Amino acid sequence: MKLRIFSYLFFCLFIYLFISPVYAADFRTSYTIEYFIQENDPQNYTKTSYAIAITNLQPDLIIKKFTLSFPRSFGIGSISAKDDRGRINAVSVEKNRTIEMTFELNDPKPGLNEINTLYLDFLQKNIFRTKGSIWEVFIPTLENSENDTHSITVYLPPGKHKKLSLAKPLPDLVSFDKVVWNNDVGKSIYAVFGESQRYSLDLTYHLTNPNLYKVYTDVAFPPDTLYQRIFVESVAPKPDLVFSDNDGNYMARYNLDSKQSKQVIFKGLAEIYAAPRSEYQTYIQNQFRNNKKSLFNPQPFWKLDTETPIKSNIIKDHYEYTTQTLTYNFNRIIKGNSRMGAAQAVRFPDQAVCTEYSDLLIASARQRGIYVREVQGFAFANEQELRPVQQEASDILHSWVEYYDTIKNIWIPIDPTWQDTSGIDYFNSFDFNHIVFALHGKKDDYPFPAGSYKSALGGKDIHIEPTTDIPTTIKKVSAALSPLPLPDSDELFSIILSVQNTGNVTMWNFPLIVQTENALLKSDVITIPHLLPGEVKKIPVIFKPKTSLLYQNVTFTVSFEGKAFLQQQVQVPTILTSMKSYYIPALFIGGGLVVLVWVFRKKRKE
Repeated sequence: MKLRIFSYLFFCLFIYLFISPVYAADFRTSYTIEYFIQENDPQNYTKTSYAIAITNLQPDLIIKKFTLSFPRSFGIGSISAKDDRGRINAVSVEKNRTIEMTFELNDPKPGLNEINTLYLDFLQKNIFRTKGSIWEVFIPTLENSENDTHSITVYLPPGKHKKLSLAKPLPDLVSFDKVVWNNDVGKSIYAVFGESQRYSLDLTYHLTNPNLYKVYTDVAFPPDTLYQRIFVESVAPKPDLVFSDNDGNYMARYNLDSKQSKQVIFKGLAEIYAAPRSEYQTYIQNQFRNNKKSLFNPQPFWKLDTETPIKSNIIKDHYEYTTQTLTYNFNRIIKGNSRMGAAQAVRFPDQAVCTEYSDLLIASARQRGIYVREVQGFAFANEQELRPVQQEASDILHSWVEYYDTIKNIWIPIDPTWQDTSGIDYFNSFDFNHIVFALHGKKDDYPFPAGSYKSALGGKDIHIEPTTDIPTTIKKVSAALSPLPLPDSDELFSIILSVQNTGNVTMWNFPLIVQTENALLKSDVITIPHLLPGEVKKIPVIFKPKTSLLYQNVTFTVSFEGKAFLQQQVQVPTILTSMKSYYIPALFIGGGLVVLVWVFRKKRKE
């Protein structure tokens, strides 16, 4: 009789008994696994060694065959196998989405507490990648059974060193040349070395106005987030207007004449960080405070037909409900079927792709008053069976979720899809592989992310690659004053200062220093909370010119980071305030005197 035992990095034991069936408690397995990483392997293979010690816990147990199974993305090559008695044959077969290696032991030893050991050496694909400025380690592992033990060691590239910035689960040992995990490692091991990752961006937006009248179209460029910074290289043609929406999206408006088409090309670089960006947090908190009510607006894709079965207001409970309810359907991502929404996802839980995971999580969490929103963007992965994303030569995007932590006062990204498919913990920490294109809080489907603005001819509009290029930060602004100041109150005037970000990054909480000649300012420091690349903001400057009968020339100097970038003289019509302050009262008094004189003369004539 034989027994087969499965785990995610699925292994099978074919066990022969004399009479009764054998269970996992009839043997104990100890795995010692080592990965020897080389940084510059052109075929992306990693030398891998397994020592598998199988201990009989029953006197009549014989273990004859052993099978290891890996997801298909982790290809196997150059297999060498032996047991305690010598070399053995290895048979490798590809089945569905897996690769199976089967080994038949040489005359295994029977008997209580007898140990049969299997030694394997092979090359395995996609365990390690040098991607842009980071190293990424991804290991599918054996789930623990009660009697199993594991030791997994990753030996880092010799003579090289990068900081371990992310590890799921946390390792038991980290040294200069190796990282070790023992025992309860879960479904997968994921580790990243390096503090940030950079990607080059080349995005195309096809805009068309089929109408007989003029329209405008707003498109979303990749925005800055708590973990993402965008460096703009070029935008062609330049937009007619740049602004932020309520969710913090980087919006660009284009005016289109009747029957006109435009092709917009955005080029730049995205840098993804392991730690949250401190300069962004004040903006997040203010934005959330001003717009949090809109996060509960009813939306079609985030609506359930019945009440969610999760009664708590703890986001992790809704996250686990989502991953336990839905099953990822790999055929749908290939066929590209349309978005189902939360209610349909519950009805057809085996038809889910990433948008259904996001929609169900948001719908369930919002019913319990949790602030959540959807993120759509681009995700990098080489293991389609574990982290399914875009197909080659297509613009299929990925969807995940952010929830607002009211204690930390920040948005925290989570990915129920990849948690479910890979076993990697995407709740307690994230990764460097998610690039945000659009944030959906107020509406479930707007703004549309890059890749949604297709032409009739089709084709690929998203080109993103990891890069080692280090971007140059250009913080630069231009400004102009309106030509005609207007009275504000009393003897004060208001003039509009138009400030444009002509640099390549969004600027956060930056001060402008304003100085004047022949006038007093209400405030000489103007702090702008944020300014997108290409964005123009109009700011009123309140001032009081020196007294003058008709007009006063006032010189304004505006400085940024200690350098003056605007000096402009403005002619202030002080006659307006002079009339208001002096001439008008004088006219009233004079007019009154004239009336009194006229009345007095009239009475004398009578």
